[in-house]
Amino acid sequence: MLVSYYETIKIQKVGVNLTSIRLNIQNNIYKYRKASGMSQAQLAKAIGVKNSTVSSWERGANAPDIETLFKICTLFNVKVADMFGCDTVDKDGKLIVYGFEKDLVISYRNADELDKTIVRRTLKLDDVSQNQKNA
Repeated sequence: MLVSYYETIKIQKVGVNLTSIRLNIQNNIYKYRKASGMSQAQLAKAIGVKNSTVSSWERGANAPDIETLFKICTLFNVKVADMFGCDTVDKDGKLIVYGFEKDLVISYRNADELDKTIVRRTLKLDDVSQNQKNA
């Protein structure tokens, strides 16, 4: 995988190494594929690779080359930094939210209380919410 000098310094600064980037890519391909409702075969066809290639990425046996990674990011409407998983906080330590995650936050904020309760229960956040109310 090609990483510029600047990106290498940035990656080292936030404590992310190339092994963890590879693991993030593996997990994120799976995550974004599932979130989009695609099968491995559908993803493979969409980006012009074999089904077994997608499977090998998700198992961590291989990683996509940079051109294929750009195709995947374009398909799922995410940034390469999202796929790398190394650009999640800004210089002030504030969480950076992109693409699919941003859509989830906006949808949650626009949801009615019943839907918000369902989301909190599904994510097992009820205890956290209750503790914040009691604080």
